[in-house]
This record gives sequence, C-alpha cells and structure tokens, in this order.
Amino acid sequence: MKLVLALVVLLLAVAVLARATLFSSLPSRRARWRIRFRCKPAPGFASFGELAFRWSRLAAVVHGRRVRPDLGFWARLFCPVTWYAWRLGRAQYFKRVFAPQEHQTAIIAPPRVGKSGFLGEWMLSHRGACVSFTTRADLYELTAGTRAQLGPLHVFNPYGVGGIPSTFRPDIIAGCLSPEVAVRRAAALIGETSMMGEMVFWSDKAAVALAGLMHAAAVGGHDMAKVYLWANRAGETELAALAKRPGASRELFAGLAEIYADTKAASSIRMTLLRSLGWLAVPELRDMVCGPEVREVDAGEFAAPHAQRLERLQSLCDIDLQERSNWLTLQVAIKVFKLRSSGI
Repeated sequence: MKLVLALVVLLLAVAVLARATLFSSLPSRRARWRIRFRCKPAPGFASFGELAFRWSRLAAVVHGRRVRPDLGFWARLFCPVTWYAWRLGRAQYFKRVFAPQEHQTAIIAPPRVGKSGFLGEWMLSHRGACVSFTTRADLYELTAGTRAQLGPLHVFNPYGVGGIPSTFRPDIIAGCLSPEVAVRRAAALIGETSMMGEMVFWSDKAAVALAGLMHAAAVGGHDMAKVYLWANRAGETELAALAKRPGASRELFAGLAEIYADTKAASSIRMTLLRSLGWLAVPELRDMVCGPEVREVDAGEFAAPHAQRLERLQSLCDIDLQERSNWLTLQVAIKVFKLRSSGI
C-alpha cells in the first residue's frame, strides 16, 4: 500500500512539474523547457519531417552539389558534412541539423554564451576560403594554427589589436590603368546609398570623379594618398600633365575638370567624394593601402574554390564600434574585401 501511495505521489509530482514546465501557460517558459527536453518548442518551429527533408545530413548532401560541384554524390556522402554545410546543432528528438553553406545564417545571442566558439567551429571545419570580419583577436587565436595548415593566412589589422601584425596591404590603384577597372573600383569605394533624390545623383557624380582620380594615380604611379590630396583640390597642374601621358583616358580626365571648378556643384561633388575617402586621413588606415609594402592581390587566387585551399582575410579592429576610428577600420576592411572579392 505504501509503495502504491508513493508511486501516486511521484506521478502527481511529475504531472505538476510537467504542467509548470513543458505545458506551462507562459509561452516563453514552455518553449524554454521543451528545448531542454529536446521537444518541439512551439508551433511555427520546424517539424520532425521538415528537419529530415530540409535540414538533415541527407538534405545537406543533396544541396551540397551547388556549393561543392567538385565533389560527387558519393564523395559528399562519405566525406565530413562540414565540407559543404554548416552544422547548427541538435533540434527536437536530438536530431542533428545542418544548413547549406549557400544560405545566410545569423547568430543572435547575449554576450558570453558561446558565439565565438560556434563561429570558431565553423572556421576550423570549413575546407574552403574563409573571410572573417571580427572586432576581437580571439577568433584568430583560436583558429589561425589550424587554418594555416590549409593555406596562406592574411591579416588586416591597422591598429594592431591583440598584438597581431598586418600582413595584408592591398594596392587599390593597381589595375586602374584600365578605365573599366577604375570605374568599378570607384563605385565600390563610394558604396551604395539608401538615400533617394539628390544624394543618389551626387554619389554617381562622385564615383565618376573618383574613377578619374584613381586612373590618374595609376598613370602617374601614385597611391591612394595622392588621390586624397587631389580630392582636396591639390595638384590640378599635375593632373593636367598626367592627362598627356600615353595610356591616359581622355574621358576620365575630362570628368576631373568639374571637381576643380569654383561652383556649388563642384563643392557638392567634393563633399560626397571626401565622405568616402575620409578614412585616408587616419594614418593607420592610410598605411594599409599606401606605401612600398602594398601589393596587387589577385581575386581569383584569393578565393580559389579548391577543396584543400584556403585564402583567408582576417580583419581585426577595436571592439568598440561606436568610436569613429574603430567604425572606420571595419568599413575600410569591408570595402577592401568587396574590391578584391568582386574581381576588380
């Protein structure tokens, strides 16, 4: 009798506990406890069937043919799944979940809960090219040793965060003798604008002017420091002399006359132009793309798609992005990566 009574009490306790956790009337509490017990958190989450057909290892094998066309079906089936998919963890019923690498994945979590470790696991298991934009040196310290065994390691670290020296100093001017390359790089440096109306017009005008300045720098053998000076109306006579040299594009040089005029339109163009070149006034950032140590970077070589090849740009800047200098560092790193990855 006592055993039966104890069993009834135990069952009642389990029922009360389940009612207060797994079947709680509070959606947030119910979802949290159902996640801990590896149950489906709530309506709207992927069902077991969806996990099996869309987010399972077999689904990753099927999707992997687009990410890794060099791997056949049987090769993808038996090689590590992280070669062509991201491991997300385990869902309900302890089902392993993978996401195709062609998908964009966002990790949203409070500080100190393992985001860096999660990203580090991806970087260590990935076999292809890896570009990491980070505000701290921890990811570099955790992954550099392993990633260096797969290929060259490039570091873009203007402020020397974590005592890690920079090894990546790209020559943005190299290749701008071609008007097409100059125009495309200038458009990338000016960047897209979400504004409407006149701002779009002045951004387009500034892109044309910057293309001419970068082309002139390539003709004269100069770097981005010279471009910054020219954008501030210094060296109009020098530009006129460069326009007469062989290989100079008359069309691009003709567009430079507008920024040296004493008109309101010229002032608006220069203001828009300097908005995108302001980072060159910071010595640490300017030295990354100017001087004798810069070199031309081949975008195809940088992002070589071979399975066992790595070309990695590690971009490090100070952690507080609210400070202007740190924000500039991140923006410069992103602009440089866009220039190189787009093949320009």
